[in-house]
Amino acid sequence: MLKLLLQPFLFFIFISITTLIFLVVNKNKLLNQKAVQLIWINLISIIIIIVLSMPFTSSLFERSLYVKYLEQSLDPDVIVILGGGYLVNKIEEMDILTSSTRSRVIEGAKMWQLNQKSIIIMSGTEILNNRPLSKGVNLMKREAEMAGVPSNMIRLDSLSINTWDHAEKIINLNFIDSKMVVGIVTSRWHMRRAVQSFKRYFQSAIPLSLDSSFENIKYNGIYNFIPNSQSISKTTLMLQEWIAIYWYKIKKLTSQN
Repeated sequence: MLKLLLQPFLFFIFISITTLIFLVVNKNKLLNQKAVQLIWINLISIIIIIVLSMPFTSSLFERSLYVKYLEQSLDPDVIVILGGGYLVNKIEEMDILTSSTRSRVIEGAKMWQLNQKSIIIMSGTEILNNRPLSKGVNLMKREAEMAGVPSNMIRLDSLSINTWDHAEKIINLNFIDSKMVVGIVTSRWHMRRAVQSFKRYFQSAIPLSLDSSFENIKYNGIYNFIPNSQSISKTTLMLQEWIAIYWYKIKKLTSQN
């Protein structure tokens, strides 16, 4: 409790609110009408920031992005695991996958164990200095191999740089057909946009169950309503995801015209 309260984030919000309340209470003595209006705008803005910074709010935004998983889904011909980046070390051999990417790969490997005829495609690249474009997908491949997936069942897409690109690059691979059932593995909050993207090219794009999300940190009781910097970051990311979803819809409509 003490750690949550003793944050610069909360301290500055408290100072701002206290100052604004003092000015509003003493407005007749200190301020003119226009200044009071500006203070109210600032006060409302701060209240909005506080609400968006609550774990309760950020969790609501994350869950709003979840898609339903079919209890009896089709067996995928291809399992596409979308990359979520890797961490660069001073020594290249010590580069490692982010926890998000590693979770996706492990989950994808579990899905492959249920249907070992599927081909796994590691998809996504990052443009980083002094690193090959294939670095991320090669790290993903190595992780999958350690999880029991044979090397000959893994293919790499090191050309796509974002969610819109993934499906476009994969449909152009010589062994891929639009009639194939494509199973998608990504973080739960990202699944809606990923499925939307793949349905542009594939008749059947299905979300495969994945537990990885930001909800691994649980807040109970009053902690759910105590603002913190992690929650505002999470809420911001979820809002950006919703914006990206509707942006993709616009792109799809304009590309059809």
